[in-house]
Amino acid sequence: MKRIYLLFFLLFISCKNSDVNNDIVINQRPLYEHPWYSEEGSLNDSILIPQIIETRFNVDNIQGFETNEEYYTLIGESSMFTAYTTPISDFENDTIFDPEVSQAEIVFKYDQSETFYQTIRSQKIILDESQKEKSNLDSIYEISEVFEGKMFHDWDLRKYPFDDQKLKISIRALRDTTLLRMKQSSIFPSSFKENNDLKQGFKIESINFNEEFFDTGTYNDDYGRNTILSTAVYEVIISRNGSWVFIKLFFGGILSLVLSWLVFLIPLKDFASRIELSIGAVFAAVGNKYFVDAATDSQVLTVADMFNNIIILMVVLNVGLVIIKRNPVFTNKRLNDTQTLSKFSIVTAFVLFTLLFLYTIF
Repeated sequence: MKRIYLLFFLLFISCKNSDVNNDIVINQRPLYEHPWYSEEGSLNDSILIPQIIETRFNVDNIQGFETNEEYYTLIGESSMFTAYTTPISDFENDTIFDPEVSQAEIVFKYDQSETFYQTIRSQKIILDESQKEKSNLDSIYEISEVFEGKMFHDWDLRKYPFDDQKLKISIRALRDTTLLRMKQSSIFPSSFKENNDLKQGFKIESINFNEEFFDTGTYNDDYGRNTILSTAVYEVIISRNGSWVFIKLFFGGILSLVLSWLVFLIPLKDFASRIELSIGAVFAAVGNKYFVDAATDSQVLTVADMFNNIIILMVVLNVGLVIIKRNPVFTNKRLNDTQTLSKFSIVTAFVLFTLLFLYTIF
């Protein structure tokens, strides 16, 4: 038994996510080395490219977020920070980077008729000493927008009712990766308000960042490839407190399983009572499955489905064991020992539910 516990402990430790620094080093080079840069360009055009735009995404509120509902309302704020605070021009006096002009846009699945944006800040920020140490800059320029949008969400219910939902919001650069790259802000972290309109049982756990690349499908002769846009992808992780949902869904199913185990306590001579109790347990387990199916509209096999299927399997197995014990064809002593059969049933259920538990947490 100690070895089994040790094995489960090692599996748990090996599957835990370690803290890894996911910061990507972006190699920069002078502007005059860019493929489309004119040979007449001056070496004074030494601004480093790609320019790095640091981003931040704050969640102010989430409304109408309910299981199986395709749309919800997200109220938030997106910010972009640039290292240059004044316009930058090339040798031909063409402005190539202007801090007051947004270099990226928010992209996500939403209903345009019920979405609005508003720029609330466009300003230069003088950094304090701790911020200067983190960024190696004295000042930055900020452009922030607030928005409220009716957004689409594709539910991932494979681990329902212990599922985590990921709400994806992307901020995509408007110019190729040779000129612009998106990163998460090193001095202004993303945040969310815990006092929001999420339904009881849901909770925002974190806001994760990842950089992705979008192929526009448009070929660019200067690059010798399609134009690629850097995209800052934020995932708002929403967890569900599945404990009460679990009790609500499976209280009847668990009772039916316990009922099927109580059959082993009835004397063998009272076979009719054993069968009647077993049939009642089967009907209770199957009825609970219909209740679980009605709770979610999902085409995938969920943890709830698997749990309920295990209950039905164990109830049917217990009925089969009762019949085997009664049937004179089976002469093996173990098959005719009530204690052995009940232990076999309980151990089988324990193994199946343990495997399901490990699948759920990992």
